[in-house]
Amino acid sequence: MTAQRNPKTAELARVLTISLEDRITVLDRRPTPYRSTFPLEELVIRTGDGSRKSLVFKNLSRQGPADPSWEVKAPFLHDPLREIEVYRDVLTPGRWTTPECVAVEIDPDLDRYWLFLEKVEGELLWQIGDLEPWREAARWLADLHARFPDRTEALPHRLLVHAREY
Repeated sequence: MTAQRNPKTAELARVLTISLEDRITVLDRRPTPYRSTFPLEELVIRTGDGSRKSLVFKNLSRQGPADPSWEVKAPFLHDPLREIEVYRDVLTPGRWTTPECVAVEIDPDLDRYWLFLEKVEGELLWQIGDLEPWREAARWLADLHARFPDRTEALPHRLLVHAREY
């Protein structure tokens, strides 16, 4: 579908045009086959220069949760800026091997908290029978956590602190 046919798609294209600093000529959207607490969509865009990009769009807004268990979770757990800040401010490109944060849209008045990430191709960890990739992922996560033990003030204040007291 082209960006002009659907109002929400047109709004997504507007946000991406600003972030990418290029006109979006085509924006195709489809739900992903994978689950998250919030809706996920795969986006394929073509820009004015003819390039093609594949993205993942995550709607972190209150009206967005796709998981029914969300209603019984403690209210402090819902902070849509937490994930946005982690991708935008902590997992900076070139420093970590994580998907790049391509764009965000934050508008509290509209309860709009959108996160756009580069789509990374590859095998999904849960589909791999070999334990070594799981160990490698656990080592990567341990290394990430080990970089901040005495520097938590450098992290976004919205992160949940899992200390002994918690």
